[in-house]
Amino acid sequence: MKKLLLILLCVPLIAFSQDCKNKEIKINYTNGLEIFNVCEYNLNINYDEEKEYFWYTSFSKINKTKGGSGGQLLNGNYKFYDEQGNMRMQKSYNLGLMDGDHIWWDSLGNITSRTSYQDGLSVYTKFQNDEGYWIEWENRSFPGNLFGSEGAIKRSYDKYNTLKSKQTFYNMSCYHLITYYSNSQKEMEATMHAFPGTDGNCYGKITWWYRNGNIKIKGTYYSEEECNFYNPLYLTEMKDGVWEWYLEDGELDYSCTYKPEILFWPNGNKKSLGTLIYSASTDTWLQHGKWEYFDDGGIIDFTKQFSWGDEVKEDE
Repeated sequence: MKKLLLILLCVPLIAFSQDCKNKEIKINYTNGLEIFNVCEYNLNINYDEEKEYFWYTSFSKINKTKGGSGGQLLNGNYKFYDEQGNMRMQKSYNLGLMDGDHIWWDSLGNITSRTSYQDGLSVYTKFQNDEGYWIEWENRSFPGNLFGSEGAIKRSYDKYNTLKSKQTFYNMSCYHLITYYSNSQKEMEATMHAFPGTDGNCYGKITWWYRNGNIKIKGTYYSEEECNFYNPLYLTEMKDGVWEWYLEDGELDYSCTYKPEILFWPNGNKKSLGTLIYSASTDTWLQHGKWEYFDDGGIIDFTKQFSWGDEVKEDE
């Protein structure tokens, strides 16, 4: 009985390998050579309408179709060599779907980009931007959702491939941010709210460090329970609670206490918002920093800048 079971378990593997016998294809171009493999006989598979399948015919060469195939499915390794014989591109396919690492090189043999796929969906990519800096995106929790989606991680590197920042996204508009010094020591850590068209404002706790690892500044910005894409209050940074400034040797230099103030029109729309700072000498709360003022329709009307209760004019 055990012997029969072993034979039955092996049958699907043998059938699969026979149905997907690979055939190597070589195509010469004026600028190089393309070598790849196709399934000589395509399997009877259920195509996913949301995924792109890569296939080949002698007429169309390599092509792709969403949710279907017009020829022999690419399967296994793909390589492209330039006219000097340098490998410039390497890919991997599984039954027409991109799978595994896809790597690109320049003419000197340096990697210029790498993207990893899982069953046709991207889970990782790293590339150089126009300024020569490296950008890396990763989302293995939700394949196919690399850029700014829930669970996505973005790392930015300088031209020498030294990590400069890491962003971990909670949703499309909120992310946890860490920036680094060139010695890999943390420089700043905070949660950011990035409204479209802005660089993002701090939300919740924030900490800065000196290069030696000692804390430089720590405090908290006003936040509600969730970082909400639709909540316009987060467009303004308002300090909240005790903030502390330290000397480079770790000794506390001074501290200040803040609280946000948000006023509303009778119709419920925002009227004004900004930060108050506590003055121990007068035992009062004073306007401090940027304040925004809105009309009764909730549209921002004007802004003012304050320093310890005194308005700061633009020409000052």
